[in-house]
Amino acid sequence: MLHDAVIEMLELARDGERDFVAGLPDDERDAAGSTASWSAKALLAHVTDFKQQQVVRVGCIQREEALPDFPAVDHADPAVYAGYQAQRWEPVLAGAEQVSAELVARTSELDEAALTGAGANGRTLWAQLLVRGVWHSSGHIGPYLTRHGRPDEAEAQARRLVDRARELGLPPTPGSWAMGLYNLACAQVAAGRLEDGRATLAEAISHDPAFARSAEGDPDLEPLRAA
Repeated sequence: MLHDAVIEMLELARDGERDFVAGLPDDERDAAGSTASWSAKALLAHVTDFKQQQVVRVGCIQREEALPDFPAVDHADPAVYAGYQAQRWEPVLAGAEQVSAELVARTSELDEAALTGAGANGRTLWAQLLVRGVWHSSGHIGPYLTRHGRPDEAEAQARRLVDRARELGLPPTPGSWAMGLYNLACAQVAAGRLEDGRATLAEAISHDPAFARSAEGDPDLEPLRAA
């Protein structure tokens, strides 16, 4: 069922976040980072913030209230980065656990009709849950791993999510595992597997043509464009 599949994907993504934190070397855990290269701590705080926004949206849907508009995040804004980086690890980790659990709990309260209704940004609610709770997280962790010399881990993480979404029978619509395919393509290119990345990107675009424009300026895909 769609309901159970979405919950499983949310939990699988959270397991990936836990593995990511557990595998951090001490120097990366303590790194200050920058707007050009976010630290692991700032990344996790940001991912949690986006999940919290989805918790708020689901609550509004349950109460039949208008969905709030959240401002776009400029990842290159020093003030934005400083706000995330200033947080301490302990509350960041606790917040990630609490918000992720709350998102699963809220999703558990929804029926199939609500999941297939409107979410935000033109997506169905179930797709928006995956965007905020799965693909956004994976889309940050993968590039982080690549920047720190672990592209194979990035590819494995992205593939695990896409493969499970396929197995669960989720459709590859915009907001679903088409977005996961795009993340996987970026990881494959970073790992030097250009032809695999090209094929994966083509599949992502076939399911969601909007990724063709995203790929035009994505720095992660520059090796593919230059080939």
